Amino acid sequence: MQYDLLSRLKTETAECHTRLENALDLMRAEWPREDYVALFEGFYGYVAPWEDAVAAAMPAPLYDFFDRRRKALLLASDLALLTGDKDHANRVTKVERLPAIDSIGRLFGSMYVHVRNGGFHTRRTLHSATRREIVRSAKRLRKRLF
Repeated sequence: MQYDLLSRLKTETAECHTRLENALDLMRAEWPREDYVALFEGFYGYVAPWEDAVAAAMPAPLYDFFDRRRKALLLASDLALLTGDKDHANRVTKVERLPAIDSIGRLFGSMYVHVRNGGFHTRRTLHSATRREIVRSAKRLRKRLF
């Protein structure tokens, strides 16, 4: 049963994922600093209010589990480093309308999509790239940013 549900979820959302991946063009070779900042602003603008909404709906016994996995502060730190402005994240426009998190099912469904997709794309990227490619990309990025 669980496998069927996960398989169906993957199949039925594949088109949306492909559209998003193509629109963001995350795998492009060159990332000008301003594009990289804009990408992180977009992530932060969604992740920060989403995490706050999930935290507000999280059952008390699971709050610490969720709290240790929050990413908004890491994104804010990255934005501060990229822009040289420690308060940059405070001025990022945040999403005002989030999907409803008004039941335990929606809460965990939202967490599944958020956590599963972020981790999946990172793992897929790292597994498809050689160590040399990763090091070369990191060096190019470092030169552009600093």
